[in-house]
Amino acid sequence: MVSAASTVTVAVNSEAEALLKWKDSLYMPTNDLLSTWSGNSPCKWEGIQCDKSNSVSTIKLANYGLKGTLHTLNFSSFPNLLTLDINNNSFYGTIPPQIEIGMLTSLRYIDLSRNSLSGTIPKTIGNLSSLNILSLSENSLSGPIPNSLWNLSSLNLLYLNINRLSGSISTSIQNLVSLEVLLLRDNQLSGFIPYTIGNLTNLTYLYLGFNKLSGSIPPSIGNLVNLQALSFQKNNLSGTIPATIGNLKSLTILELSTNKFYGSIPQVLYNNTEWYSLLLSENDFTGHLPPQICSAGNLRYFNVQHNRLCGNVTGLMICATNHIQKRHKVNLLILFLILGALMLFLCGVAVSMYILCRKAKKKETHAKEKEEAGEVFSIWGHDGKIMFEKIIQATNNFDDKNLIGVGRQGYVYRAEFPLGQVYAVKKLHLETDGEKPNFKAFENEIRALTEIKHRNIIKLYGFCSHPQVSFLIYKFLEGGNLDQILSNDTKATAFDWEMRVNAIKGVANALSYMHHGCSPPIIHRDISSKNVLLDLQYEAYVSDFGTAKILKPGSHTWTSFAGTFGYAAPELAQTMEVTEKCDVFSFGVLSLEIMMGKHPGDLISSLLYSSSSTVAYNLLLIDVLDQRPPQPLRSIFGDIILVASMAFSCLRENPCSRPTMNQVAKNLMMEKSPIAKQLPVIKLGQLL
Repeated sequence: MVSAASTVTVAVNSEAEALLKWKDSLYMPTNDLLSTWSGNSPCKWEGIQCDKSNSVSTIKLANYGLKGTLHTLNFSSFPNLLTLDINNNSFYGTIPPQIEIGMLTSLRYIDLSRNSLSGTIPKTIGNLSSLNILSLSENSLSGPIPNSLWNLSSLNLLYLNINRLSGSISTSIQNLVSLEVLLLRDNQLSGFIPYTIGNLTNLTYLYLGFNKLSGSIPPSIGNLVNLQALSFQKNNLSGTIPATIGNLKSLTILELSTNKFYGSIPQVLYNNTEWYSLLLSENDFTGHLPPQICSAGNLRYFNVQHNRLCGNVTGLMICATNHIQKRHKVNLLILFLILGALMLFLCGVAVSMYILCRKAKKKETHAKEKEEAGEVFSIWGHDGKIMFEKIIQATNNFDDKNLIGVGRQGYVYRAEFPLGQVYAVKKLHLETDGEKPNFKAFENEIRALTEIKHRNIIKLYGFCSHPQVSFLIYKFLEGGNLDQILSNDTKATAFDWEMRVNAIKGVANALSYMHHGCSPPIIHRDISSKNVLLDLQYEAYVSDFGTAKILKPGSHTWTSFAGTFGYAAPELAQTMEVTEKCDVFSFGVLSLEIMMGKHPGDLISSLLYSSSSTVAYNLLLIDVLDQRPPQPLRSIFGDIILVASMAFSCLRENPCSRPTMNQVAKNLMMEKSPIAKQLPVIKLGQLL
């Protein structure tokens, strides 16, 4: 008995010594970050967990801002290590095989992602026969994927995306029979997609995009009946879409854009009503595209441009790029109601309406624009005077009883028509001289919203412009804005965690498309809780584009301050240079506000900009969440952690260190936090 106890003590001391030696080699942003690391018993140290025998089982130091290498960590001192998680730090150098990471056969979880590691993936990783999760993504790893890795039959999640890996994908991939998620996107992989990939019948997510793969999609892809997302975009793939893809009944994301595919699109794809993202652009597809392709209720991303398809597809979920705008854009009908100065006081003044169009065939354009505007134009017709009068009647001459909101640029009124149709009308504020509204903001909003078409962006139907009265006509959203909901206890209680997460995802999708899906990009510049509207299903819509800026090539990005204090990026105070990263910062603030139920200004200051941030670092995430809605269910834990982590990354002081909105939107859509079960004990410092 004494001998056994002595053996345990020696082992624990060895583990403590190895950790302390490693700590001494690391750079830490604050001296007290790992202040608990002292003595001979590591089980109570921050980021360390032990098993029943007091042997180290978990090293979890994610998001700590650590900088150093793995060379000084003696892995052979941790025979019972199950989890190694040092993601989102600044570790550099190689993953050295001499540290015998391959000898830790009990390891089940390795996450070295979001660091600056380089070199090759060591072959010894293939010895980790118990490994369930391996994440090496977002580093600078190069060379081929070692063949030994394909022998990890217990692997559930494999993240190797966003590196510089080269070579081919081995046919031995068939050995990963337990694999559920495979992310190899954004590398330099070449060769064919192995037909043996069809043996991975547990796969739910398969991302091979942004590589140099060639050949065709193997018909065996149809064996992956549990697949929900399939992304092969931006490769050199060719051939036709195999008919077997129709076997994938759970598929909601299909991304094949920027390849060399040809032929017709299988009919079975048209019948799928569960599409979330369908991207087939920049190929050589031919044939007729039926309108029902857009009937999927969840469809948010749809792009088939730059093919040889024909058809009359309406209801597209995203705004097109400049190329498609020139060739296929369905132009919005923009109304100019030229009101005479005596219009407000005398009857009979003529009103003219000018229709803005870009196509030669006026009759065809007229029909398409009317369809685009929906019921608005079929109600009002094309007589500007009649339409103006109906607006006045529907708002009771802009009576305060119809007032539903006040924005930076104007008052928002509810306009209800005799047949029950309801719209939102924003009447612009008059300038201090009382004669004319702020036309610059007015024009900005029109210009931005005529370039955008997205599910999560407010829809503009038309406008009236005159020195004495100017207004914009929008889709009416019954839910009000986020600020109104979060400031009302009853509404905030009903605004549950799934709704909140979905609202955040909606805003992320809208901003991602504005920044990366529109050419030139559009920056909102005033993302705040007052400028995000909700419908009755709590779907989020970005609104109020009065300060929006279109980043045309060659134009300057310097500007006067625009935005809302508490949401505006800190660099605007010094440089006044507007970039997409300004919206990213505002999105981070908004995301935390939705999760906390109040503006997070004090928390952000204490966490990111205070010299004494230890208290805030040690706050539990669960404790800073809004306490009014019911406690989150376990099924949403992962989403909450992921949203919080992404929000903090958006708030980094250096704009270059913030993610793009494209990265944010994709991460929120694709990933689930692997530490979901730990929500009750997650500290804010672990998410930074």
